Amino acid sequence: FGNTANMTFPSVKEYYLDNSFGKAKLIGQVVGPYKIDKSGKSDPRQPDLLLKAAIDHGIRIEKYTRIILFYPFGGCWANIGIMYNYQLPDGKSANLSISSNECTNNVNIEHELGHNFGAHHASKFNCYDNNKEFAPYFSSNCKIAEYGDKFSVMGSGIGSFNAAHKLELGWLSALNSKKVEQGTFTLRPINIKLPAGEVQQLRVPITEELNLPRKNNLYYSIDFKVPSSYEHYPSFFNFTEPFVFIHIAKMTSEDPFFPQQTILTTPIMRTLFDDLGPYTLPQGNLKAGDKLTNTLNHIEIKVDHIESDHAQITIKRI
Repeated sequence: FGNTANMTFPSVKEYYLDNSFGKAKLIGQVVGPYKIDKSGKSDPRQPDLLLKAAIDHGIRIEKYTRIILFYPFGGCWANIGIMYNYQLPDGKSANLSISSNECTNNVNIEHELGHNFGAHHASKFNCYDNNKEFAPYFSSNCKIAEYGDKFSVMGSGIGSFNAAHKLELGWLSALNSKKVEQGTFTLRPINIKLPAGEVQQLRVPITEELNLPRKNNLYYSIDFKVPSSYEHYPSFFNFTEPFVFIHIAKMTSEDPFFPQQTILTTPIMRTLFDDLGPYTLPQGNLKAGDKLTNTLNHIEIKVDHIESDHAQITIKRI
């Protein structure tokens, strides 16, 4: 279960063992396939039909806590961090969190399981100037691209979770996350398991964000990723290079957030290349010398330098 890998993607089991710093280990079994009756009024994508089919074939559903259902139709969805008490067709009940997949590749399974564990989507700000051209964040005219973060499997990429998601799920220890106001700090990689006390996330509280409806309990989450087998970026990024990222986040345990939960900021305009030639877009993968300036919250966050195992970050009040 979850052991299948190929030349591009690691297995789901390996991905979550690494992504959770060893705290999420998938153990289970694969059963089926089963035929279900699509002729009735019930939506064939509802769990009851497949759960009943599995029970009829002798599977003890109540032994499991998370179930992934595969259909040849219906799209991909998942419960978001919720354990439901299902009344099973055989009269028993079970506490389950269910993913439903029409998409059977490892990346889709990792994404939907991420919802099961409690992570929402990894989004990105697309910002515009007065001429409706792309502009870097911090702009007062930014729109959320719900799946826009190409550096996380919870967005549109296939990389590891960002620091805010790992902290919320309990995979990143509070001892490895530091709330700061200003100063110079050494930041260690968020995609490597490190001893307690090594700072892998910086949290900078902010009080204003013009592009969000609810502004309480927001913070900038700063993390640093190094190349690994899980960090597969689009071809126009140099994935052999370490980067710093700044997300807008909040803990949903402190205050309900809108569904996107984390938003990648894009403070740098960078020239990219494809088959049609060069073009310039705002980017969120920060290199040495890059900085985010937020005059509304009087904050400047600068990447001083990046090494293979750490980045130096300076936060100033302006």
